[in-house]
Formats: sequence, structure tokens, C-alpha cells
Amino acid sequence: MIELKGVSKYYQNEGNVTLGLRKASLKLNVGEFVTITGESGSGKSTLLNVISGLDKYDEGEYFVNGEETSYFSVSDMERFRKEYVGFVFQNYNIIDSYTVYENVIAALVIQNYDKKKRKKRALELIDAVGLTKQKNQKTSKLSGGQKQRVVIARALAKDSPIIVADEPTGNLDTASGEMVMNLLKEISKDKLVIVVTHNYEQAEPFSTRRIHMADGEIIEDRVFQTVEPSKIEPTKNELMGSKGQFYFASLNVLRQPKKTITMLLAFIVLMVAVLFVYASSFTNLSFFSYHPLTNNVYDTRVIVKNKSNVPFTSEQLDTFLNYGETKDIVHYDMVQEVYYRLSYDSEATFESGTVYLRPVSAFGSDNIEEGTMPTSANQILISYNMARNGFYNIGDQIYLSLQSGSESSYPFEITGFHKDNYDIVGVSTDFMNQTTDKSSPINNSYFIESAYRNTFYISLYAATTQRYFESSGLIYSTDVPVGEIHINNTEKSVFLMTGMTEEDFLNTTILLLFEAKTAYEEIPELKPKFVDGESKYWVIKLNPNTVKGEAFKVVKSSGTSQITLVGKDAANATKLYNRLSNNDEYLVMYPSNYKAPNQSNPFSFLFLILMFVVFGFAFVVINIITKNIYRAKNKDIAIMRSIGASKGDVRKIYLFEQTLTVTIAFILALVIVRIIEVYGIKTSILTYLGTFNILIIYVLFLILGLYIIFKYLNKLFGRTVISTLKGGSDND
Repeated sequence: MIELKGVSKYYQNEGNVTLGLRKASLKLNVGEFVTITGESGSGKSTLLNVISGLDKYDEGEYFVNGEETSYFSVSDMERFRKEYVGFVFQNYNIIDSYTVYENVIAALVIQNYDKKKRKKRALELIDAVGLTKQKNQKTSKLSGGQKQRVVIARALAKDSPIIVADEPTGNLDTASGEMVMNLLKEISKDKLVIVVTHNYEQAEPFSTRRIHMADGEIIEDRVFQTVEPSKIEPTKNELMGSKGQFYFASLNVLRQPKKTITMLLAFIVLMVAVLFVYASSFTNLSFFSYHPLTNNVYDTRVIVKNKSNVPFTSEQLDTFLNYGETKDIVHYDMVQEVYYRLSYDSEATFESGTVYLRPVSAFGSDNIEEGTMPTSANQILISYNMARNGFYNIGDQIYLSLQSGSESSYPFEITGFHKDNYDIVGVSTDFMNQTTDKSSPINNSYFIESAYRNTFYISLYAATTQRYFESSGLIYSTDVPVGEIHINNTEKSVFLMTGMTEEDFLNTTILLLFEAKTAYEEIPELKPKFVDGESKYWVIKLNPNTVKGEAFKVVKSSGTSQITLVGKDAANATKLYNRLSNNDEYLVMYPSNYKAPNQSNPFSFLFLILMFVVFGFAFVVINIITKNIYRAKNKDIAIMRSIGASKGDVRKIYLFEQTLTVTIAFILALVIVRIIEVYGIKTSILTYLGTFNILIIYVLFLILGLYIIFKYLNKLFGRTVISTLKGGSDND
């Protein structure tokens, strides 16, 4: 039994107080068909909204089965609506983007109706209201009468003891109106049906009781058929559960394509931008090619040296080659550090210029301007600019030498032109590795031997412990100011001195790079003038002739103790560098990733500001778009609440929806970045970032999206269901 005692309701609008309901008192029982009539503004809809729990009351008391409701919290009132009340509205209040079937089954999902019986029950109810043919049609395409029948089917699906109907025939023709009233009368046999109408003549044949209102007061309460008072049994509803919440979330994504696409586009554009900005903070996206210790810098080159200075074994080389990131190996790395002469003839009478060698595996197909890659040791790839300047053509013969004279010349056939630097030529690794275990049949070891015959490194000697630190550091003769070479915590330089006689070497001021924790502590006579406190290595400038005793020893290079690993791309080269940097057996350097001291640190203040601005912009854009989209969903949210979904349920539904949107957008953003990588910049940004950093960006966007939705819903939940349905505030 429902009972109202002196219930009043007031509305406030811009400081003005309006009476909605004045001291209403009445008792209502199961089995009654109650018609509430009155002129427009008489308070009949207000009375209905208070009875149904859609609106709060300000004075008096409202009892349900003898229990006071004035102390009900928001969640208590939600539970009351879920367990007791089914709704039929004049404006239908169905979710237009859903089909007839989806609108009806929504009530069953909310009450966690047995999943195995859910579909059958929904179809039975749709058939009962005569809409079987329209069950898969969107409700926005239905006529007014059909929409109202959908609402009744949904109310029946909820199986509530109380059915409230606000002007259920107001927008219908006579025939449709009579059909709706007959349906309501049929279900009133075991329920309390309360109908608000301005057309009493249409409801009169079905009414067991009429309540007439004026100026917010009940002025007439006529009972035509008495029913025995009885306790109103609530519908036995269970909690919706996460499966039901996810069902609605996925349904919203699928059934509202325009809104979904708008959200997806916003997220995708911002995600792609953030991925590139974030990647550029710690990768060589600026194509910075300078390195103080080598001039032959390319983004797939990783230099590896045995700390023990012994040649790599075949097993070690095979291990490197079998790494998933490795494309090729140059067994004699120093061949790439020697200048060669390129000439028209075998005696180098007409020199085209001096060049560095690179393995053709370092060139991508997109780097070829014309022609094809070399496939054998006697073929070569030269710069397109050099070809134009020297009037070379594909198929011409060209000669490579270390010095003038036929004894050092080697003939090559030009197979193509590349787009890289003027002073770079590409040769096969068969040519570069010809004195190793993986040698080619060509007997031209002179190039390799000549490249190494004037190569030296320093061995530091600690007299106190009587041991050499042959791998403690590597040297380089250069004009780079000491102290401006900064090595970070993971980089280990592996460069060797080349192109000098021993006599020249001993009279040259050099830069010496050595490991502080070993060599310096045991060789006190070496006092560093410049120290990089962040580094594992110290850079010292000294003249070997000025160092007394046996603090150093000049040693000739031997064997393949230093190699180049060619990565499949720049990102894989970075992975190779990271993989081998942690191995104590090797010194490893990735020249392409070198950054001079005046370059910005990826975690610098400016970078942090940039990331803050980017994410701040993302927040503003997503916030604006989300609010505009969800304002259009206010009605859907209110409808969900009116048919029994709690605020917690609704919140989770839309948080799930946002999670789906962000996840789909992020997957599409990754696909777009990949397309840009392959067909645009030719750099693997995603591989640079790695799984961990990609997940960080995803999580940040997810948190951003969920926070905006959470904040918006909390504000919306501050309004009652009925004010949300009307599109105003509680005080309207």
C-alpha cells in the first residue's frame, strides 16, 4: 500500500517559489486503475513524479508499506524505483538509438533477469504489444503509437507492482490511444496503475478511481471500485553486474555511430600527436648525425667491441646475427672509418672524391634514387649527387683505392645511386668481410689489412697491481674540446685510432677515454682535468710523451675484436644497443643516438613543459567534445535511471563506454602511426617507444577520458531524474 500524508512540493526558479503540490493525502492499493486529471499546471504530473520517486518532496510524509521515505537516501530512492515502479511517459522516453528489442531487454538486463530466459521473455512482451515485425527496427523510426507500446512492453518486462503513466495517449490518435489504455487496464489486475491524463473521457471506461486536481491540491477523490488493501510486493531484482554494464556500453558504442566516430577522431588525432612528441624526446627523430668519435654515422649502426680485445669467435658472430633485431654484420668495423679514394681509372689519375664505405644492408629500398642494390663483392652503390657531378651511369666501372697506384685499386660496377651523403658508397658485406670466416672468393685482403695496419689503441698500466687496462678506454685525435664529450650512464664508446704511424701517434695530443672505477683509481699519476660526474667514463687530454713510466703502452689492433651490427631499422638498432650495453663482456656504442651537451635532455624542463602543454591541450579538447556529446545523452542516462539503473550502474556503463572508445581509438592511432612509419618518415616510432612507453600513453589517455566522464556524471547526478528528462535543473 502507498500512502501520502500532507505531501507538498515547491519549485524555485531565479528566486521565485512556485507551488507544485499542496498537502496531498491519499492511499493507493494494488488492483486499482487510478486516473489523475486536472488542467495544465494543476499539479497532476508533480503528484505522479513524487509517487514514482522521480522527484523529491519538501513537506509531509510518503509511506510505502508503512515505511517512511523522507529519510531515503538517493540510493534508497533508486532501489525503490527499481523494485516498485514501471514508467510510461507521454514523450515515450525510450532510447531512440536502440531497437525495439533492445529497449525492452534493457529492463531485463538492469534487473539481471536470467540470461537464458531473457530473450524469450522480451520477445513475448513485444509480441503482446503487437510489435513483433518491428522488433529489430530502431525506435526513432516508429510511429507515436508504436513507441508508446514499446514503453509499455518495457514496463511489463520490469514486472513492477506499480505502473505510472504520464499522459500515455497525449500524442496518439484515437485508435492508438484506445489500444494503449486497453493494455494498461489488462495489466492493472495485479498491479497498481496510475494514469495522468487531460482526456478523462478516454480513460473513464477503465478507471476504478478518479483523482481531480487544481492549483496543486487534490479537490476530488472518487472511488468507483473498491479493492482490499494489501502489501505491495517489490520486484525481486538482482544487481545488474559488470556483464550487463558492459552490454550497455558496447551497445552505446555501436548504436550511436556519429557520436562514437566524433569521439574516436578526437582521441586518435591527439594520441598520434602525443606518440610522436613522446617518441621524439628520446629518439633521434631530428636526424642528428654528428658524433665526436666517428664520421660514418647511420641510424642502423651499432658498434660492438670485445673488452678483452680478442677477436670475436664464429659462435659469437652467429649469435649476434641470430638476434631478431640484426640485419647484417660488418666483421671488420674499422673498414668504415677509413677514407677511400674513388676514381675513374685503376691508377687513380682522375679522382672523384674521398668516401666512406657502408654495407648495402644499411640502405633501404626507399633510399635508392635509381638502379638496384649491389649483390656481389664487385658491385657498388654511389651517391646520386656524385653520379651527376662525375657523369657516372649505371653499369659504369669505378675504382676504389686507399692510395694512388694500381696495387691498391679495386674495380666495381655501379648498380645504382642512393640519396644519402655525397661521401658515402655502399658495398656488399662480402667485400667488407673478405678476410673473415665468412669471406668471399675475392682475394683482396689488402683493403682490410691496410685499414688496420695503422690502427692503435692505448693500454693503461697500473704499476701497483701490475696489470694492464687494455679495454679501459679508446682514443681519438680530434679538435673537439675536452669536457664537451658527454657519455651518458649507459653509453660506452668503442672508437679506435686510425690512419697514423706509431711515431706520429706518439707525438700527437689525444683524447683518452677510460673507465674511472678501474683505471684511474690504480693509476694515480693520471689526473683528469675534466670529469663528467654523470658518466662511467672520464675524458682526459694528454700527450703520451709526457706520461712517465709505464702508465701506457701502444698496442696494434689485431683480429675482429670490433664489429658493426646493422639493425633492421633504427628502432631495432636501439634495441640491439640496449641489449648489449648490459653485457659486461662488450663495449657498445650507438653513434646515431649521440647528443651533444647543448642538446636538450629528453627529461629536461622544456620537454616537461611541452608534454604538459600537449596533454593540457588534449584535456581541453576531449573535455569540450565529451561534454557536448554527453549532453545529448542526458536523456538516455535519465531513462536508464528511471527504469531501475542505479547511479553506480549508470556510472560504470559510461566508464566502460569511454574505456572502449579510448581503447579502439588507441589501436587505430597505432595503425595510423604504423602507416606513417612505412609510407612516410621510414622510421619505426612504435619500436622506438616499446611496449612499456606505449602502454603509459594509453593509460594516461584512459585516465584522462575516465576522469572527464566521472566528473560530468557526478554533476549530472546532482539533478533528479525528472529534471534531467525535462532538460532543466531541479529548480526549474
